[in-house]
Amino acid sequence: MNRVADTKMIGALTFALVVVAFLAMPVLFKNREPRVEPLNQGVREIRVEAFRYGFSPDPIKVKQGERIRLVGTSRDVAHSLVIPELGVNLLLEPGKESSVEFTANKKGTFTMFCGVYCGGGHGSMRGTVVVE
Repeated sequence: MNRVADTKMIGALTFALVVVAFLAMPVLFKNREPRVEPLNQGVREIRVEAFRYGFSPDPIKVKQGERIRLVGTSRDVAHSLVIPELGVNLLLEPGKESSVEFTANKKGTFTMFCGVYCGGGHGSMRGTVVVE
């Protein structure tokens, strides 16, 4: 055989192997189910809105050990919602939803605050999270 014929043979064999592999995928993976948990299973969702110079709702009350998803937005300018003791730092922008999940593993009353400068009252933009 010459070099051109060898190249064509290799190309044809490669193509055939790719087609066979593609056709075999459904058979090879038919018994494998995706490991995806249903959304919200075991997670409590709390919607939060930031505004100059506060949060709604305030206070946020949760139970110790509860898995929480905060879903938030801003009514006016960019803000963030920071709860250091619970490891939360969520950027909140107008017209956009953002979220964070955490487990409320410490009992107590914690301060949430804005971590993005948002105007003259920024320093007093605080709220409360109660973990019972």
